Amino acid sequence: FTVISSYPSLEQGLGTTGTYYSGSSGKCGGYSYSGVDYIAAIPLAYWPLSQFGNCDACNITCGSGHVNFNYSPLCYRVTSYSTGATKTIAVVESCGGNCAPCNGPSPDCATLGPKGYDDTVRCPMGQFCSGLVDASGNLNPSASGHNPLYPTPCDQPPHPVVSYPGYVDWCNGRYLHFDINGQQPVELCATNDAGGTGVCVIKYVRITCPFTNNNQH
Repeated sequence: FTVISSYPSLEQGLGTTGTYYSGSSGKCGGYSYSGVDYIAAIPLAYWPLSQFGNCDACNITCGSGHVNFNYSPLCYRVTSYSTGATKTIAVVESCGGNCAPCNGPSPDCATLGPKGYDDTVRCPMGQFCSGLVDASGNLNPSASGHNPLYPTPCDQPPHPVVSYPGYVDWCNGRYLHFDINGQQPVELCATNDAGGTGVCVIKYVRITCPFTNNNQH
């Protein structure tokens, strides 16, 4: 696999957001915040190789109950192109993504070590499969998307072809994805966005974290 130092900017840009649940695997843990609207995970790819990531130049590490970027807690103001809402997010966790067999059971890519960053092993990208990108592969703010696997399977070479029911990978790292912890962010993404997956395109800008960390170690 190739070490990548050019993942999307962590300062500002276009990304996606959706829901994951607190039982999902992650590497940081021990978090509880006030002062922000949501807490979220971002792709594990941003972490250094020594911490099971794929980017030694991204300067991401686990802090004490939060994620650090350049040694400071990482927070964002995000605005949804779906609903127009603006919310704040604290990044507290990593999301590993889904790897083959993509028609299940799909292991977390974080469990595969370096091979988990091989596109021939990772499930196809959810952003691509759900039509949230344009013909050049860039996120499209005006796209409402469609179901990533139904009724049409997703074919994104060299990723495995996946049909319904199956798994796509929102956390590849090609796009900055915010996995919202434990609740569907309906203020940001309507429940019918991307064919009922509740994922949508957002604009993100890094901000100084406004919260009090209630779980210092």
